[in-house]
Amino acid sequence: AAAAGESAARSAALAKAKAAAADSAVAAAAAGPTSEAKGPEGRGKLSSGRCTGFALAIDGHSRVLAQTADLPPELYGHGDFDCVLELETDSGKVMAYDTDGRLCPIGFNTAGLGIGVFNLHLSHAEGLGRPSVSVQAIVWELLLGQHTLSSALEFLRNLPTLAPPMVGSALLLADASGAVTVELNALGTFEVPAPTKGLPVVRSNHPLMPTSAAAYGDSRGSRRGSEKRRDALVTHLAKRGWEEPMDGAAALALLRGRRLRNLSTLACVALDLQSATLSILFRERHAVSKVEAMRFAVASGQSPDKIKEVLINGVVENADADRPRIASGKRVEHFHRWAAHTFSLGGCAGAEAAEAGDPKDAGAGKT
Repeated sequence: AAAAGESAARSAALAKAKAAAADSAVAAAAAGPTSEAKGPEGRGKLSSGRCTGFALAIDGHSRVLAQTADLPPELYGHGDFDCVLELETDSGKVMAYDTDGRLCPIGFNTAGLGIGVFNLHLSHAEGLGRPSVSVQAIVWELLLGQHTLSSALEFLRNLPTLAPPMVGSALLLADASGAVTVELNALGTFEVPAPTKGLPVVRSNHPLMPTSAAAYGDSRGSRRGSEKRRDALVTHLAKRGWEEPMDGAAALALLRGRRLRNLSTLACVALDLQSATLSILFRERHAVSKVEAMRFAVASGQSPDKIKEVLINGVVENADADRPRIASGKRVEHFHRWAAHTFSLGGCAGAEAAEAGDPKDAGAGKT
């Protein structure tokens, strides 16, 4: 009888917690778009895709690379089909995050090289009308070719004479020897700086190099937004203390806040090059019932059509892992949930859990 009473108490507590979570979601909808929807470039609108990240190599305790993956949701299945790839050739292995078959990897190889990729929004179009190489092909060559940072930088220095890049893109690269960012352009006039060791290399989508700055083709507002995102991450690193040991989970925790995430952030990815692990927060979509949508409309005093738009854009977060996960790639009403996974070469390094909540809280779907 005592055991039955204890079980009933647990069930009642769980039901109460879920009801509180639902009420919180109602309140969030009633208050209008969250801070995620009001990012520096978004102002309630879906971003065209902006990424922010950093790399850090310190002897003895830190070797990490982390970034947000921000892309137009409707072009990439709203993140429903994102995955982590483990590939093997005779030369070694690669582990990389991929967005809906885009094949533009954020990942690392068994030689210890980690790579992140950023749109640079340059106006150069010369690479589209002549033989050139896409950034995807460049990154896969560096990863599958088992390059180290030293050999990768040498490869990039020789790239203009072999085949120039198709469009402007920025790479963030790191291994045990240091970290660096390289800004590619279609003219082949880009610089390949020396790596930095002991200090974080932080970037977003605006040019940092003089050779790229003149060709920046996005708006002044987008540039300001990119600068604010980079500044916010620099501040996070300083407050946390980048000199302290940092693993993949700690690096991932820095990619939080309204400045760094928006409604187009499909995932946050961190590469721990010391432990050869990839930690990731997938933005999962969870179904919303018609009854819940109606509750939102009543609580907020807004029309059902307005609430439908809010839910389609994924403004409301709900960490309830028991909800069915959407895996259709279609534009539908949904809650979003940040589901955490850690993978290692050869297997899964950690149990899946929600970003904030019980570590035992498993997600609705394996991605």
